[in-house]
Amino acid sequence: MSKSSFTTVDLEQGKTIQGGPFVTAKKKNETEHTSQCCHRTGAWIWRNWIHASLLALAIIAILGSVLGSLDSCDSTIQNITVSTTRTVNSTINVTFTTPLASVVAIDGSGSMSGTKWTDAKRAIEVLNNELDEALNVNDTDKLRTGLIQWSDLDDARVEANLALGVSGANAAARSMSLINSLTYWGPGLCECYKMIANGGDLTAGANKLCTLVADGDMTGSAVGEGGCANDGSRGANGACACDYLWNDAAAENYVSTGGFSSSSVEYVEEYMKSKDIKILSILVGSSSKTNIYRASSCDNIPEANSEDCDYFFQLTDFSALEVKARDIAAQQQAVATSTESSTVTDSETISTSTAESVSICSLDFLWSLLALGPLLAFIVYRACVIKMKSKSIRRLLTSMIKTKEIDRSDVSNLAHVATRLLLPNNHRSDIDYWISWLLHQCPCMLPVSRSEFDALTAATTIAL
Repeated sequence: MSKSSFTTVDLEQGKTIQGGPFVTAKKKNETEHTSQCCHRTGAWIWRNWIHASLLALAIIAILGSVLGSLDSCDSTIQNITVSTTRTVNSTINVTFTTPLASVVAIDGSGSMSGTKWTDAKRAIEVLNNELDEALNVNDTDKLRTGLIQWSDLDDARVEANLALGVSGANAAARSMSLINSLTYWGPGLCECYKMIANGGDLTAGANKLCTLVADGDMTGSAVGEGGCANDGSRGANGACACDYLWNDAAAENYVSTGGFSSSSVEYVEEYMKSKDIKILSILVGSSSKTNIYRASSCDNIPEANSEDCDYFFQLTDFSALEVKARDIAAQQQAVATSTESSTVTDSETISTSTAESVSICSLDFLWSLLALGPLLAFIVYRACVIKMKSKSIRRLLTSMIKTKEIDRSDVSNLAHVATRLLLPNNHRSDIDYWISWLLHQCPCMLPVSRSEFDALTAATTIAL
């Protein structure tokens, strides 16, 4: 056996023969292989050191976030305040005061002369002041007052028109002079009705009171004389005292329930009461009270029980009226005042503090995720490059289909084909290559869709 064959056999059997020519060749091949491997490794590192650094930073960012989150929470004792809202229903009473329109109709007959007239004027002021004090406890606008002096059939004077407060009526009471005639209160009541009914906003929603003051019985039941003795269809603004009342009654076709004639004082009294105007009758002296009691708003109380009615008083003199004024004001206050109960729902918050162990977590570890930024920026850059070169790659792809460098079988590897055309100088092992390949997995990043690729290859095949 020759030396060379011997050496071959021994090598095949795994023996080591020092110094043979085959062994020398093997060592040379191994040295070249090692050199090539180192060269390829160095070339890969040279091509990919930037991308490897970006990838390493991304991995460090993720690991840093995971590890940082494991130790981001600490337990501490804190006072925890718990607030509880409770709904509370409470009932409150609300007091309402209804305004009062009060007109005094004072007797101006001859029997009122002298000290009686002076006392009467002072009593009017006292009555108005007592009403003002009683109704305006918490307000200043609950009383409106007016003043009328009556006497003969053709002489009923408006001394003070209805106005807010008492100053106007009180001033008129101090300065008015006595008419000094007969005792017909019918025209006075008609003027009282007109003043209240024509009060507008002053009487809207207000209680209405006409206070009839006389020192004796009436001379007669007539309400006018001559052309004013009855309704002459003169309209609301006619010259007669009762024209306004007669006009309103005619407008509603009013028929007296007591069968009274429209030209009688009884008709006037009845109509005023039907319009919810209260008549407070005050008789000063010892004369018969039958007629003036009938005029009052005491219709359901017999004259024999007149002391039980709040709308009639018989006094000895006008000084007694001053004393009685407070009782009259108190009674009108009771009529004007109403109380309503309402339920108010309120919420109250109850706060309680307890010491509890609280876990406080910091999110500072999330800052490590900023290391992902460079890699994400490169991915965005590569995506932009792919879209910018999509048309040129499409043309190149079409050309390769025509030259049959690629065919329909490459449709499954379309992402690899597009990546190879995008990066012709890169190896498949390069990081940039794999990033581009992953981006091409998205259909919108491919230069052509798979259906378009099939159509192009089919058209090329038919043309050939």
